[in-house]
Amino acid sequence: CKYCGNIDTDISNKSHIIPKSLGGNLLDEEECKNCNSKFGETIERDLGKYLSPWKTIYNISGHKKIPQFNAKNGFIKIDEKGKLNIGAKNIEVDNKGMPKKITFDVGKINMQNVYRALVKISMGFIEREKIIKDFPNTIKFINGELKDKKLPPIITYFNKNINADEKKPVFVSLFYRKENVSKEFPYLVSEFIFYNFSF
Repeated sequence: CKYCGNIDTDISNKSHIIPKSLGGNLLDEEECKNCNSKFGETIERDLGKYLSPWKTIYNISGHKKIPQFNAKNGFIKIDEKGKLNIGAKNIEVDNKGMPKKITFDVGKINMQNVYRALVKISMGFIEREKIIKDFPNTIKFINGELKDKKLPPIITYFNKNINADEKKPVFVSLFYRKENVSKEFPYLVSEFIFYNFSF
């Protein structure tokens, strides 16, 4: 396992690089069953909560059916006809009376876990040998062993021009630093696309 170093012979393990609950379908054959379970109950759960309203809006079925989002201050549901229904207490409208901002309370989330989950998604696309050589501290960070470190920012962008019906609504791109470029630049930058969102 690239995350704990243990050898796992359980061939029934289905660890997804991008969580299945977010629309991922690629398996990580170098993640053991124990780590898959641990991450699913911690960092990936918080990332899922963070994106939970959008999972309903984008009709992501994940493990079962499309989740209905319910919060103290509103809901997002898909009705029997496939129509989106949104009800919220916190709605800001523009000068024409049209909604411009809707705020939902998704509950308590550990934002460090969201960060760790995004980093783990990137590591899922890198083979174990390269991780051992180039990313040992990154793995410690994902596992919660490194705390109080200054972290690079996560830049989040919402692209309103992307059609959510495109064939690749969820994917990752990895950008490595060229050998002849200053080491002041990061060794690796990744971009996680989740429908209209870019992290």
